[in-house]
Amino acid sequence: MIDGLWYTCCPMPTATALAARAGLLEAEFGHGEPPLRRLQDTAGRRLLTHHFEHGLAGLIREGGNVSALWARARGAPTRLVALAWGRQYQAVLARPDSGITAPADLAGRTVGVPCSPGRRVDVPAAAALRGFERALHTAGLGLADVRVLTIPDCSEEITATGLTADDHRSVAAALATGTVDAIWVRGQAGEAVRDALGAVEVAALGDHPDPFVRAGDGTPILITVHADLLEERPDLVIRYLAVLLRATRRCGETGRALEPGLDGDRLAVLAEQSAFLELHGFIDGHVDLGTWADPRPLQCAGELAADPRPTIPRQRNRR
Repeated sequence: MIDGLWYTCCPMPTATALAARAGLLEAEFGHGEPPLRRLQDTAGRRLLTHHFEHGLAGLIREGGNVSALWARARGAPTRLVALAWGRQYQAVLARPDSGITAPADLAGRTVGVPCSPGRRVDVPAAAALRGFERALHTAGLGLADVRVLTIPDCSEEITATGLTADDHRSVAAALATGTVDAIWVRGQAGEAVRDALGAVEVAALGDHPDPFVRAGDGTPILITVHADLLEERPDLVIRYLAVLLRATRRCGETGRALEPGLDGDRLAVLAEQSAFLELHGFIDGHVDLGTWADPRPLQCAGELAADPRPTIPRQRNRR
């Protein structure tokens, strides 16, 4: 029985964040039953872990794909209802005196990958390794052509909750001291590392026009829901997705990049990402996207976003 509706999103740009900032989520759900609550506003640490484990029956999650795939591979009863391309800064950086200016120059060099064993799923390690793999791919190289050095990053906060955002402190220090020749970074923290070290941007992956090159934890972003929520209250999921569609469509180019979809191109990028994570042991097994993805809620949400009058299903028979 669904007695609470929750949402959670990653710090990266998301449609959920746009909708929340614009007050659209509050306007849609603020006076309804059950009320919509943000997972990060709770004081319960156990609830916060559901951002990764996705075991909370009333939860809608939008964020990086590594955690969502990890949870699904471990048997979490989730459904994939939408994806967005996502755009954020991500780059491979090198020391100014390294002689590394392009991905081809990484051959034979040492690259630093953070290691956070205290996390339930080591998203920073997976994201960094995938970033290097994609950068090397553009030069016809692979991970076998570099030396991968893991750099421990086991802060108390990471060990306790697994919710610390990337700050790249460990790998930035390794680059600054010459322990490694190159690191991968993302987001505002990554730009800060680049500027602080005067680092050379070897590969700017976040702006690459090919989504297969941009592929990583944030490309694509996934919207997943607990299966019980979708079975018992599909109307809530549909209304939520309709709010996200409205939010992104009113924000011009920024919104278009975050607009939820479930087309074949996005699923193809996700399938390749899932295969990479499985190959390198970041997820415990194969994730069948065909049985995980459910396109029906987004289809109904598209109709609702365009016309608020159509009838939406309140219940769905269990399968």
